Amino acid sequence: MLLDAKINALQSFFDDLYLSLRSEMFTALKKYKKDIEEANKSKLLKGIDTEGKSLGRYKNFEYKQRFTPVDLKLTGDFHNSIKAEFSKTDFVIEAIDFKTKFLEKKYGENIVGISDVELLELVDLELPPIMQKLKNDISNTIR
Repeated sequence: MLLDAKINALQSFFDDLYLSLRSEMFTALKKYKKDIEEANKSKLLKGIDTEGKSLGRYKNFEYKQRFTPVDLKLTGDFHNSIKAEFSKTDFVIEAIDFKTKFLEKKYGENIVGISDVELLELVDLELPPIMQKLKNDISNTIR
């Protein structure tokens, strides 16, 4: 029974550590909100989705006076509606323009967001100071 209590205490400690790390990370990533939104818009202007795949070509040249890139920008309403929202343990990038569902159906769900690689690059920037803070917190808890 004593062993079970120790194991449960360790599990609780690591669960709390995980939640603390996740919370610290999303708090740190908030400062990149505008960068994340602009990265998404920049990709669209180049005619690629969040994973780097082409959005294709316009069927009618007269529509934009070109066939490529498909940039999903006519009035700017869709691009301007792309927002990154953060909570304590997660974040979401969404477009709230009324055309979003139509555009996602036509061009795929990856028109809004950032790639896993881009997210990991941001995490890599923020992880060292967060890890140091958590190490200090653990050291202070153990003492």
